[in-house]
Amino acid sequence: MPKGQPVADDNYAPYAPYKAVHGVISRYRERGLPDPLTPASLEPIGVAAGLTARTLRALRFLGLVDEEGGRLEPFERLKRATTDEYPSQLSEIVRAAYVPIFTIVDPATDSDTAIADAFRRFEPSAQRDSMIRLFRSLCEEAGIIKAVTTVRQQPTRRAPDAPKPKQATAGPKRQTEQEHQQERKDENLGSDYRLISAVIQRLPRDGKWTADKRDRWLQALTSAVDLLIEIEEGQ
Repeated sequence: MPKGQPVADDNYAPYAPYKAVHGVISRYRERGLPDPLTPASLEPIGVAAGLTARTLRALRFLGLVDEEGGRLEPFERLKRATTDEYPSQLSEIVRAAYVPIFTIVDPATDSDTAIADAFRRFEPSAQRDSMIRLFRSLCEEAGIIKAVTTVRQQPTRRAPDAPKPKQATAGPKRQTEQEHQQERKDENLGSDYRLISAVIQRLPRDGKWTADKRDRWLQALTSAVDLLIEIEEGQ
């Protein structure tokens, strides 16, 4: 990729397998990585040859490496983060990278249909399901949404002459996890400006960028401010 060329445009979202992206992040936290990262250097650490290019582009989209594959400060923060700190650090990175999505939906409360609709602007359309899978998996890893685990229960055998179990009577309705998360969101939204802070961290360290990157950064910052701060009409 020529130096100075934008890493991604407004209609791009990564669609690399989550396993490959997470594997690179975990490898850096535990053992380190080659510098710079290139498609060729990803193969020896377990990324399949056919997935190296899209995995590297996903890392650039998340702001972890630059266009030449050099590690950026957010990647260094992930490496230094403790086990308890890691989800919040990753959350800031994911929210900053996917500002256009978080401006439209909240994956912790909105339906799968709403999330799919938020990705309709992104190309290639044939990879949209893969884009959503990567997004949801990153959100689960960052604690933005609760991971869903399915436990298969073995059927209970009943003796031929045993009476059928009585149906449990409906008790008081419990608060769903979705409602609980929405309440916490409503309580904390006014003071949670980590998304804006994460966008600010994307400013170039060397004080230089292209006009296209500047315009996309300003758009991301505006979207983050509009998402977190409500405008009130003056008296």
